[in-house]
Amino acid sequence: MNRAKNFMRGNSDILSLILSITIANLLFFHQEKWLMNPVYIAGLSILIYAGLKAARKNAYLLKHGRILPGTVLLGILFSLMIVVGQKIHADSVSFLAFTGFDIFWFILYFFVGGLLFFDLYLAGVNTAVRGRMTSGELPVPKWNQRKWLLYSVILFAAWVPTFVTYFPGIVPDDATVSMAIAFGEMPWDNHFPVFYTLMVGGFMLVGYIFHNFNIGIALYSVFQMLIMAGILGDLLEWIERKGFKKILIYLGLAYFAAAPVFGNYAVVMWKDPIFSGVLILLALILIDHVAVNPDSFLEKKVLISYAGLMILASLLRNNGIYIGILLSAGLLVVYRKRLKRVLITSVVSIGLIWFITGPVYVYMFSAENVFVESVGIPLQQMARVVVTEGEMSAEEEEFMDHLLPLEKYQDYYWPFLVDPIKWAPEFDTEYLDSHKKEFFHVWFSMLTKNFDVYVKQYLMGTYGFWHIGGETKYEFVKTDIARNWWDMYQNQPFENVLGYPMQEKIVEKYDYISTGLLVWILLFDIVFCWMRKKSVYIIPLLVITGPVATLLEGLASFGEDGVGAMNIIIWVPVLIMVICLIEGRKMLPKTLEGWTKMLLSTAKQCCNCGAVSLFAMACSNALNQTSFGDDMTTILSALSLPKFVMILIIGYVIALAAGPMNATSTTVSLGPVAYSAMVSVGVPPVTAIVAYLIFASTEGASPPMSSPIFVSSSIAGLDDVSVMFKPLIFHYCIPVVFVGVLVAMGILPIIGG
Repeated sequence: MNRAKNFMRGNSDILSLILSITIANLLFFHQEKWLMNPVYIAGLSILIYAGLKAARKNAYLLKHGRILPGTVLLGILFSLMIVVGQKIHADSVSFLAFTGFDIFWFILYFFVGGLLFFDLYLAGVNTAVRGRMTSGELPVPKWNQRKWLLYSVILFAAWVPTFVTYFPGIVPDDATVSMAIAFGEMPWDNHFPVFYTLMVGGFMLVGYIFHNFNIGIALYSVFQMLIMAGILGDLLEWIERKGFKKILIYLGLAYFAAAPVFGNYAVVMWKDPIFSGVLILLALILIDHVAVNPDSFLEKKVLISYAGLMILASLLRNNGIYIGILLSAGLLVVYRKRLKRVLITSVVSIGLIWFITGPVYVYMFSAENVFVESVGIPLQQMARVVVTEGEMSAEEEEFMDHLLPLEKYQDYYWPFLVDPIKWAPEFDTEYLDSHKKEFFHVWFSMLTKNFDVYVKQYLMGTYGFWHIGGETKYEFVKTDIARNWWDMYQNQPFENVLGYPMQEKIVEKYDYISTGLLVWILLFDIVFCWMRKKSVYIIPLLVITGPVATLLEGLASFGEDGVGAMNIIIWVPVLIMVICLIEGRKMLPKTLEGWTKMLLSTAKQCCNCGAVSLFAMACSNALNQTSFGDDMTTILSALSLPKFVMILIIGYVIALAAGPMNATSTTVSLGPVAYSAMVSVGVPPVTAIVAYLIFASTEGASPPMSSPIFVSSSIAGLDDVSVMFKPLIFHYCIPVVFVGVLVAMGILPIIGG
C-alpha cells in the first residue's frame, strides 16, 4: 500500500496527464455532436490537466467548511444534467431508455463536474479578479455621472445601426395583440400585462394622430434604446466603481455594444427588455444596501426605491410577483432582528401588486389572469399521457376530451412548448376556467398511474433551461413586424437604398448564450456564496431566480398544487442523500484501509437488507398477480355486519395486507372497497378516508411478513427477529387500528372534517 502511494506521489504529473487525455477522449466519444478532432481533444486534455494540477495544489481546502459538500452537490447535479440530457432528443422528440452504462458515465461526469466547480471556486476567491465588494475595505467612490453618460452614449450609438436595419422597429405577435387590446379590438387580458399594453398604446396613439403607426413604433424603439443604454451604462459604471479591473469594464462595454442580440433586444417591442433592465437596477440596490451595507437598506429613500422597482417589475411581467415573494422571504430572514420596516415594505409592496393586478385591473379593464397560463407544465404532462396512450380512466378521458378532442392532442402536442395546445382553436379555455379544482384532481389522479410519463415530460419541457447545450428550436429573437392590419412594415433602408442585405447579415451573426448555461451560472453563484459563508449575497440573486423558476416551469407558472407535488416527489430522495453526505462526511474514513474495514463491517447488513428488499418486492408482486386484493375485496363486499364490527374488520384486514404489500398496492387493491364499505355503514366520506390512512399507516409493521422488520433487524444486528413481533403487534399495530376505529366511529374528531 505504501509503495503504491509513493509511486503515485512521485509520478503525479504523469498520472494526471494520462488521466486528462483519457477523460478528454471519453468525453469526445460520448458527446454525439463532438467530432473527435485531435486538436480539440489535445486542447481539452490540457485544460483538464491544468484543472487537476490546480485542484491537487489546493486539495487541502476541501477539508474546510462548506467547500467539499458544495463541490459534491454541484458535481452530482452536473452529472445528472449530462446523463439525463443525453437521453432527450429534440429533433426526434424522443426520450431514450437508461442503460447500465449510464452508471459509468454518471461517475465520469461527476468527477469532471466536481473538478470544474472546484476550480471555478478557486478562481472566484482569487483576489486578482475581485473588487472591493465587502464592507470595511477602502471607501467606494460616489456615482460618476460622466462615466455613466459616456457608457450610455456609446451603447446607444452602437445600437443605432440595428435600429436603422429594422426601422421603424421589431414588432412580434405579442405586441400586435397588445396593440389590438389598446385599440379596443380585443378584450383586455392580463396575460398581456395591462401596464405594458397601456404603455404600447400610448406610443401607438402618437402614430394614430399622425396617421402613420410606423412613427409610434419608431418612437417606442428610441425610447427603449435610451432606457436600456442608461441601465447598462449604469451597470458598467457601478462595476468600475466597485474596483474591478478596467479591462473587465471595457470587455463588458464591447460585449453589450457589439453582440447583435443586445441591439435586437434594445429595439424589439417586447416587455422583456425593460423588465430585465428593472431587475438589474433592483439587484444593484440589493447588493449595495443589503449585501455590502445592510444598515443603509433601512433608510426610507432606499426602501421606497426598492419597493417601486419591485412593483414596476411585477406590472411589466406577471412573474414579477414571484420575485417579490422570494425577496421578501430573504429580506425577512436577513433583517429578522430589525423586522418592522422590512415587513411593512414587503407587505405593502406585495399587497399593492395584488391589488393593482387583481381588483383594479378587473374593475377598470375587466382583465383577469388566464388560468391556462398558470398550468403549462401540468397540461403538458396530461397531454403526453393522451399522446403516448398512458393509463386513464373513463372520467379522465372525458375531462381531457372536454379540454381538447382526444384525436387533436397528437396534432398539437410538442413536449418542449405548451403554446400549440393552449392556443389551439379547439382548446376550450372557458371549460378549464370553470373546472379548476377538477383539473388538479384529474392531474393528480393521472400522476399516480403515469408517474414516469410525467417525469419525462417535465424534463423535456424544461430541457432548454437546465441543460447547458439544450436546443429545443424555440425562437428567442424576433426580427420582423408581425402580420397586422394597421399598415405597419419595415422600410429596410440598407436594402432599399444601398442594396446591401444588412438584415440578413445580422441574423446570420446572431449567437446566443444557452439559457441552460445562464441557469448554471446562477446556481454556481448561489452555491459559491453559501460556500464562502456570505449567504447575504444570495439575496440579490433572488432577483433572477424568480424568472428562472418560471422558465423552469415551462414558460408559465406551475400553480401552487403542482409545484408542491413535483418538488416533493422529485427532490426529496436527492435532498436526503445530500444531507447525509454533508452531515456524515466527518465520520467517513480518511484512508484506504479505513474504507476497507468500513465496507467489510457493513457488508453483512447491506447483503441482508438487499436480499430482503428484493424478495419483499417479489412477494408483493406475487400477491398482486394472484389477485390477493381482488379476493379480499370480494370478502369485504360480501359482509353485512354492524358498523363497529365492520370497521374493526376493515381496519385489521388493511393492517394485515399492508404488511407483505406496500401502502400503494394496498390502496389500489383494497382502498375503494374499504372506503365504500365504511361509507355504506354510515361513516362520512372524509372520515372514511382519514380512517383508511390510519389503518394503512401500519405498513411494514405487522409481523411476521413485513420486510422492513427484517431490514431494520439486520441494520441493528438483531439475530432473532421474532422478539420484535410481540411488541409491534401489541404496542403499535393494535393501538393504531383502534385509533382508526375511534375516528371512523366519530369518537375522535377530525379538525376541519
